[in-house]
Amino acid sequence: MDRRTFLSRVAFSGAATLSPSWLAAQGARTFPGILLIDGVTIRTPAQGLFAFLDPIVSQNIPVSVVFSYDQMDTQDTGAAPELMQLLSSLTADYSGLVDLALEIPDLASLWPYLRMRAVSEARNRFRKALVASGGEKALAAVPKTAVSGLPVGKAPILSGLRSAGILNSILLPHDGMPLDIWRNEDGTQQINGGWRLPSEPTVENIAQTIAEATSREGPVVFAATYDDAALQLSLIHISEPTRLESKSRITTNS
Repeated sequence: MDRRTFLSRVAFSGAATLSPSWLAAQGARTFPGILLIDGVTIRTPAQGLFAFLDPIVSQNIPVSVVFSYDQMDTQDTGAAPELMQLLSSLTADYSGLVDLALEIPDLASLWPYLRMRAVSEARNRFRKALVASGGEKALAAVPKTAVSGLPVGKAPILSGLRSAGILNSILLPHDGMPLDIWRNEDGTQQINGGWRLPSEPTVENIAQTIAEATSREGPVVFAATYDDAALQLSLIHISEPTRLESKSRITTNS
């Protein structure tokens, strides 16, 4: 799928507005992009996450909160009700601007059946936790995007995800690279590439990464880790003087 098709037809999960108000650091041109916030787990405090996200979202920066489970996480579906309520309300209150995704480790290296199983287990746990905290109406927030690392070499085709309820996959490389986007035979969208913003960055650090990522035409994916106060402040500083009215919208892959 070429970049023109991506801009006109395809979205990163539910984040329908790829904000042209998030300008390149020099303010020379606009670009469509989304920011993945990872490092969010069942132990993340709801108040802390909201305090981190609110100033960023207020700058009209589209965000996808990437939730992950690990071996230490409890199987109790009623765990972290405040966090689940927050995630559900964020997607409802900031529809088109805030979305949820699931991080699945080593997704690209798994056999199709194991890939489907890993995604299904994580998605079902999340689904049950949402229902336990907010009832059936919270099911609208169940993630339809899976995020994982992009292995070195040729990008694999991630088959077997649609049957697990996933419509979009994003594979992030260790080093920044332009996006390579296609649609698999099962209709799922696969996005390979993106840029990780440096940890504890200065405004100059973020400006440099954004400038490098937007040096070519097309949409961009950025990733950053939750609870990085320096990142939050730098993003706000860059966005405040360059806020423009949103001009373009793309449809969601849902």
